[in-house]
Amino acid sequence: MVHILQLLGNAQSMKKSIVYFQGREVSLSDLTAIFSEKQYNLIETEIGAGKGRYIINLAQRFPTNLYIAIENSFKFFSILTKRASKKNLQNLISVFSDASYFIHTFIPKIDVLHIYFPDPWPKERHSKRRILNVTNVNIFLSKLTLGGTLYFASDFIPYAESFIKVLKLFNVEIQLLDKWEDGLRTNYEIKYEKEKRTIIRLKAIKTSLTPETTCHFIKCAYLELYNKDYD
Repeated sequence: MVHILQLLGNAQSMKKSIVYFQGREVSLSDLTAIFSEKQYNLIETEIGAGKGRYIINLAQRFPTNLYIAIENSFKFFSILTKRASKKNLQNLISVFSDASYFIHTFIPKIDVLHIYFPDPWPKERHSKRRILNVTNVNIFLSKLTLGGTLYFASDFIPYAESFIKVLKLFNVEIQLLDKWEDGLRTNYEIKYEKEKRTIIRLKAIKTSLTPETTCHFIKCAYLELYNKDYD
């Protein structure tokens, strides 16, 4: 952790990722060996893990699973990494990177994917910056194992509705949920529940390996480029 600010500068200038595992920085080439270890029952990934409240709790509760916390805010990534190090977690990888790039390039498979309260970019002119577009969802679901589960929550209803439309392009079973079985999961969720906001929660279970999507890639790209409805 001593050189973490220097690492940030290197990451930004070289457009690389910073990865911490078991209290130290690891090279991207080390990830292959980590992922190939047979000791882990499941690989769970959280996109936008923030300060790590939920995924650190999971890593403590289920030491035989491997957890990957991806965060693109260096401030939150630093807090997350320090918290994981203090708890001496041996099964949590913390990542400072763009999620779609890192998942596509380095993660071989995902059994459970968590995406809670992603930035909604509420202004219409900014909506294309949302992470849950067709291209990225295709990347995320391509890594999800057969029968694997994606969990999602948002308080921004238009974003949630848009994401559901995107999910319907893929071979997944979508289930809307009133609440999680294990209680409130993130700091945002706690805050928004106190504020009595409406929260959309869902899980999507992957039902087929091929084809990855029922929407031809060129058609999907066209819809996304021209901001058309996915119906």
